[in-house]
Amino acid sequence: MTAWYIWQVGADLAPSMTSILVMEGIAAFTFFRLRRAVVVGIEIAAVFGYVAAFQPRVELRFTSPIVVTGVRATIPLAWGAPAPATAGTLAADRLAAYGLALDRLQSSARFADGRLVLPDLQYVHYGGRGSGSIEAAVGASPVPLRTRIEGEHIDLAAVTQAFGLTVAHLTGRVHYFFVLEHSTAHGLIAVGQANSEEGGGEVGIEALEKLLNSAKVQGESTGMLRKTLEALRVFRYASLDASVRVAPGGGHVSLSLEGRKRLGIFPPPVKAINFSNVPLALLVRTFARKETK
Repeated sequence: MTAWYIWQVGADLAPSMTSILVMEGIAAFTFFRLRRAVVVGIEIAAVFGYVAAFQPRVELRFTSPIVVTGVRATIPLAWGAPAPATAGTLAADRLAAYGLALDRLQSSARFADGRLVLPDLQYVHYGGRGSGSIEAAVGASPVPLRTRIEGEHIDLAAVTQAFGLTVAHLTGRVHYFFVLEHSTAHGLIAVGQANSEEGGGEVGIEALEKLLNSAKVQGESTGMLRKTLEALRVFRYASLDASVRVAPGGGHVSLSLEGRKRLGIFPPPVKAINFSNVPLALLVRTFARKETK
């Protein structure tokens, strides 16, 4: 049996996630009844089939909206039956969440007993590329969402531009690893690590530039404050190491920047800059704030 649907749907994804899945688009479903079975006195039908769908927009209203556009999928389905031997495919133009975006996503895909699995996700963003896996459950599940991604050659200048940062900017390229899991027992847990690639980069603090131009700094007698600010205003780093951890109580970021030697042999003006366990909310307020005129 094959049925075509044109829809706009809103539905609970998983009770433990307190989120809503909103979809609109066109889909064709083909189902075949495989067998009947009796489990604890209840007769059930084990079925398999496939779905072919085009979704212009899929939105998961989570702690922050997760929006996927241009979704194209042909996915085998199984419920109460063995997982399909042949995987389907899923592709999307863009996934946008938490101010960041992944472009040109593609993966093989399976849907069995209410769980969508994308085991070999590939994507590009910010001048680099990434890969990973996503598992998402429809309905009740102890772990309704689990994802692991890693990327390389990510252009930090492109990232800061996408965020619209006006207080600080970064240059250089990094690779990263990020794991996210949402469970009924622990809620949302996310852990990530980023490290600079060869060549390092620069950190510029525009807020300090304003201090350099102020009358108070210009009039400082010893000149030590001005020299210190000049050293920090453009900090050239040889290595960058950052980590982030998000839990139900909030998120924290740690960052370590090692100064780059001058001419390759002389000590840098500032050896290192280190921040430990800075609240993520504070960083967002400080560095993503738009200046008002």
